[in-house]
Amino acid sequence: MTKLTYTLHLSNYFHFYRILQIWLLLADAYLNIEQPHEALNCIQEASQIYPLSHQIMFMVRCIINLTS
Repeated sequence: MTKLTYTLHLSNYFHFYRILQIWLLLADAYLNIEQPHEALNCIQEASQIYPLSHQIMFMVRCIINLTS
């Protein structure tokens, strides 16, 4: 892997990580205004980017706590 391809690879990683963070922040905002269904939609979008994220699993647990 050349330095250029490695740099592009890291650039793509950080780009997707930022998108993941945006979806998680939006889900948190929906949880704060007690709209768990909208928060779940955001979590589903985030899980398409990084399905095994511990942050996603934490947010799912928050949604379960809010709805139960």
